[in-house]
Amino acid sequence: MKLAVIFENNVNNQEAIEEALMTEVKRMSMSVEFFEDPSVSLSDFIANEKLQQVDTILVVGQQKQKKSELLGKAILHVTATEILTQPDKVIAKFLTEETLANQEESQQKLNGRLFYDAIMNGVSYMIPFIVTGGLLIAVSLSLGGTATANGFVFEEGSIWNEIFKIGSASMSLMVPILASYIGHFIGGNAALAPGFVGGFIAVDGSFYGSENNTGFIGGIIAGLLAGLLVRLLSRIKIPEIIAPVMPVIFIPLIATLIVGLVFIYIVGVPVSSFFESLTNWLQSLQGNSKLLLAAIIGLMISVDVGGPFNKTAFLFASGLIAEGNYEIMGVAAVAISIPPLSTGLASILFAKKFDSKEQNAGKATFIMGLFGITEGAIPFVTSDPLHVIPSVVIGSVTGSVIAMLGGVENVVSHGGPIVAILGGISNVLMFAVAVLVGTVISVSLLFLLKKNKLVENEIGNKTIAS
Repeated sequence: MKLAVIFENNVNNQEAIEEALMTEVKRMSMSVEFFEDPSVSLSDFIANEKLQQVDTILVVGQQKQKKSELLGKAILHVTATEILTQPDKVIAKFLTEETLANQEESQQKLNGRLFYDAIMNGVSYMIPFIVTGGLLIAVSLSLGGTATANGFVFEEGSIWNEIFKIGSASMSLMVPILASYIGHFIGGNAALAPGFVGGFIAVDGSFYGSENNTGFIGGIIAGLLAGLLVRLLSRIKIPEIIAPVMPVIFIPLIATLIVGLVFIYIVGVPVSSFFESLTNWLQSLQGNSKLLLAAIIGLMISVDVGGPFNKTAFLFASGLIAEGNYEIMGVAAVAISIPPLSTGLASILFAKKFDSKEQNAGKATFIMGLFGITEGAIPFVTSDPLHVIPSVVIGSVTGSVIAMLGGVENVVSHGGPIVAILGGISNVLMFAVAVLVGTVISVSLLFLLKKNKLVENEIGNKTIAS
């Protein structure tokens, strides 16, 4: 068995630690390699080709004994004192039957877990941008916005207009940040720029001649592509004289170029053509069943919570306002609010079914739902798409159909209860019923479909279902 030892910042007595571990490792017939580079993260070390060959990793720093796992590697965090006083017990941690069994299992799951863990890493960095931007937009709309057919407008030079712009700037960065840190998890620091640029292109349809974009789904693709490209480029044998500048200049440069061109010429053009065709198809449905059209709008608004399907349906509904058709925008206003309202409420009512980051974001997500910001539900969708997407879609479709049956109309190019409060919704009672019924259905489905999250039990360092 081969052990890697990583020293975090400001670890004293490194020579004594190395000597203690070397003595114990030789006694146990193991091999060990020491790493020290506090300027990069643990995920950068994982991308290191030498670390691909080790079985387990020992991280020496400030954190007391705690076992974890990253990219199929069993990891034990320890303090310097623990190693100096009881090196035999530290090494023994890796040699228990349970640890070896977990390590073997994690290696088997490595390929499947890599992408999921990378996406969750990106989501954790994206959440602050969604919460900050969403709440700033909510404040500006409620205190300074005026409802019009073109959406909410602000007085020129108003401070609320500036707050709205700041919030919008934060929201506009969420997908690039998502892509950047997905890439970073897989490929380390060299993947930050390719991921960010790829995510930026993913949400800007002008790069591939479209009003639509690939949304957060495109951001996930960009991040994964950036990370994998960087890992691939890092394994190319190059002369030692240029090795130091490869991860700083050449690898990010080449990966950014490839990711950008892939999105512009391979991903973007087909996406643009598809959603233009989808818009034409929606227009052809206007003369058919209103309930069918309402259900389709509800489906599209909720299925990717702010992504390309959502934006296509929203632009279609907004365009009909100018033609005097306010029903479709009324349907959209209901569907827009249900995903964030239901996921936020579920995370509050059924906390055990959500991890700590989702619980912390839940209250802000619920508030964003009140202000028609569907993107607030993105962290919940990305972390558990198989259970969350069906839940919010069924609730949104139901709410949309109720809104059409109830004759709900919306003269404002925006959604959520805030529009009703500011006078943009007709038949407010049926609007409230539609939102309430749809949200209750989605929350109920989330309760039934989602399993309790696994939490770490501090006693014995075992992972159990709460």
